[in-house]
Amino acid sequence: MNLSIPMFITYLILFILTIFLGEELMLFVGSSIHIGFLPGWRTAILVLLAVYFGDFLFFYLGYHFGEPFLDKLAQKRLIKKARVEKVIGIFERGGSWILFASKFVYGLNHLTQIVAGTMKFDPKRYARNQVIVSLIWVVIYLFIGYTFSAVLSDIFSDLRTLIIALTLIFLAIIALGFIIDWIIDKFFPVEKR
Repeated sequence: MNLSIPMFITYLILFILTIFLGEELMLFVGSSIHIGFLPGWRTAILVLLAVYFGDFLFFYLGYHFGEPFLDKLAQKRLIKKARVEKVIGIFERGGSWILFASKFVYGLNHLTQIVAGTMKFDPKRYARNQVIVSLIWVVIYLFIGYTFSAVLSDIFSDLRTLIIALTLIFLAIIALGFIIDWIIDKFFPVEKR
């Protein structure tokens, strides 16, 4: 396996970005694999490792620094205290399933990993869960990005259709976020402490 310096730098940047970014980067990577900018299996394995590493990074930030870390993030307005309380409430009611669900809810993943650490979720169980969850998440989003790029390649000549499709997809993603927030508010209300 010969890795050129530009490709090494590309992979390094991709690894770092994958730790902090989410769905939008995976869609871009899937598209990049389709057009041949990035090699398929090597890139898929790299982003899977980066996602797993990133989840553990956020988990151990919570595990090591605890609630003061969450409070500091809320003070700096990097997270919403109400959302933290909702995630804590779900964990307290035995809702470790949120580790899986949060991967698919925009803006909830990193917070959930930090809260899991803060609540001293069993690290071994967390590691097992995240291997499966990360694999499923990466495969789904790379597939969507790859497929989306393939479809765009077929319809790219019709710019008006492309703009309408992208607008509808963007609106659907926003609507889905509001629906999921509503479901969390409705079925998992924050209990007064």
